[in-house]
Amino acid sequence: MALTPAEKQKAYRKRQKDARKKAPDQSTAFIKLPFHEYVARHGLGMEENLDAAGIHISGSLEDAVQVFETEADWDSFDTPGIDIKTSLGRATIMVGSLLDAATELAGVINDFKLAEVDTAIENAFTASAGLRRDDVEGLKASYAEIDRLKAIQTQLRKQVRRMIPATQVKGE
Repeated sequence: MALTPAEKQKAYRKRQKDARKKAPDQSTAFIKLPFHEYVARHGLGMEENLDAAGIHISGSLEDAVQVFETEADWDSFDTPGIDIKTSLGRATIMVGSLLDAATELAGVINDFKLAEVDTAIENAFTASAGLRRDDVEGLKASYAEIDRLKAIQTQLRKQVRRMIPATQVKGE
């Protein structure tokens, strides 16, 4: 069956996106100063921030050659134009990994809170159903609580966006 114009456009955009992902990072071609020297001069507060959350990173971005404690096959790591064994390569991979980890953790927290709010709403409806119909103040308070919980639920269902600086330039 022939593709519709919308399907053709979607396939075209997917091909473009895939090509951009596979393209090397154009922002590294002119770099002269090694990244580990830059980090050593300017300092990096990331370790303190992560340590406050109980997250410890082995090694340092101030080291010229990165050594990993894991047994992963870093040579097969699909990162066009990025040498994972350099401090810049490791830092670039860390950004993506930390973003993925934060997204997953935020999803788990969000699912948990939404489930708890759903339970609280059900309990509020059950409590409201048990009230006498002539208890106007009790019913008002019960409905106000249900509305408050639904507002919390609505806020939790929203997506949030954090802006971070670009670390790679792919394509023109």
